[in-house]
Amino acid sequence: MSVVTPVTTGSIGQNNNVADQHPDILQKMIAAYEKYAQDVGVVIPRGAAFAKSVAGLLPPINVQDKVTIQLNDMIPGYNGTEHKQGANPPGV
Repeated sequence: MSVVTPVTTGSIGQNNNVADQHPDILQKMIAAYEKYAQDVGVVIPRGAAFAKSVAGLLPPINVQDKVTIQLNDMIPGYNGTEHKQGANPPGV
């Protein structure tokens, strides 16, 4: 398995690809990911065969069937009004 991993630095968003300046780090990152992927059985979905194999597993998605999930749908008792920025919602 070959994985292209950008090595970035200098910004919180990691927008600057510095892989060319640090090929040793890039190779370590690629090797570590490939070992991880092998250990846990990562399968990268690709191609028509994959699409056909999972076609009936998930419902079709289209823009007419939008679903909105609110935080209060996931956390019982959370209504959004008592939540202050930086504070954790109830139960978290």
